[in-house]
Amino acid sequence: MSNSHSTRKTAPTPPPGPRPPRRCTAPPRGAYIPFSEGYRACLGRRFAQAEILAVLAVIFKSHSVELCTDTYASESEVEAMQEAERREVWGKAKRDVEEKLRKDMGMVFSMQLRGKEGVKVRVCRRGEERFDY
Repeated sequence: MSNSHSTRKTAPTPPPGPRPPRRCTAPPRGAYIPFSEGYRACLGRRFAQAEILAVLAVIFKSHSVELCTDTYASESEVEAMQEAERREVWGKAKRDVEEKLRKDMGMVFSMQLRGKEGVKVRVCRRGEERFDY
């Protein structure tokens, strides 16, 4: 009896006309879905998430992230600047990021921001940050 719904003799005849889509939120063909969901989800999902956190912990033990200011001054120009000039350039970059966060971006996940434009950052060794305000 459990297979009766799948045989042509006992299966109900579909109504005429266009059929509704099988999945309302089907991803585009060839879309990258890193772990998937449901009963066919990736068995190594938790391990991979723990591993990426471990890798990030090792990286951020010796490095940090700071705003990139190349829109306002090149790296060589920033190196030659006095403290007040650096603070001014960093302030401009900070205001731009705050504006983007306020108007154009929304947080999707704790490590992913989506918006029209990205936020430029640079990774540098701890203690070698140009802007530590």
